Amino acid sequence: MRPLLLVLLLAAACSAPTPLGDCSPMNCGGCCDAAGQCQSGSSSQACGAGGFRCQACGTGQRCGAMSSCELDPNAPRGGGAAGGSAAGGQAGLTAWQQEFVTAHNAARRAATPAPSPPLPDVSWDAAAEAFAKLGADRCIFDHRDQNQFGENLFASTQDSSPTDVVQSWDSEKADYRYASNTCTAVCGHYTQVVWRSSTKIGCATTRCTTNSPFRSFPTWYLTACNYSPPGNFVGQKPY
Repeated sequence: MRPLLLVLLLAAACSAPTPLGDCSPMNCGGCCDAAGQCQSGSSSQACGAGGFRCQACGTGQRCGAMSSCELDPNAPRGGGAAGGSAAGGQAGLTAWQQEFVTAHNAARRAATPAPSPPLPDVSWDAAAEAFAKLGADRCIFDHRDQNQFGENLFASTQDSSPTDVVQSWDSEKADYRYASNTCTAVCGHYTQVVWRSSTKIGCATTRCTTNSPFRSFPTWYLTACNYSPPGNFVGQKPY
């Protein structure tokens, strides 16, 4: 008898990007000083007017405006250039990472109605992966208050494959009406997957034993995928 599998999905909607304030880990997982330099700090050290805990800026990030962190365009990217082929795969990826890339690109090629021109392929991005890992490790089925990345969440009672996760999000296209840019049910995961400009992805899965959204299953799995640049901007179509 196959074990019971329960699944929950959560997608983030974006408004126009605005700084969240000094040293907010919700924005960048980091802390910037008054001179605009990334700083690390002990877990007991408060930083900024909001009293956020001071942490190091993430991999591939730099300090930007308003002492918040942003992606560093000069930092090396784990994914290489966008548009790596699904057939040959992207150099340097694990099979699990490549499966996420392949599944996303398959969904983008099958977007309905067919985009013109076709959507570019996505590639794996180290900064997005690091941010996804920070999110999944929280073991909280809710989005962080940030605007650097788009984000899809997938919660389940079993460890799901990357293909199963992405296909679950992609199945929402049945509820998306492109002409009116509306949903008859939940479709925000699908629109983020096929958002034209979101060409860099990074994902992570964590086995959780706290904060389960499944009442009868204290052990659960949280998958986060983050997207750069972010999609799902209110009032805009994905392509």
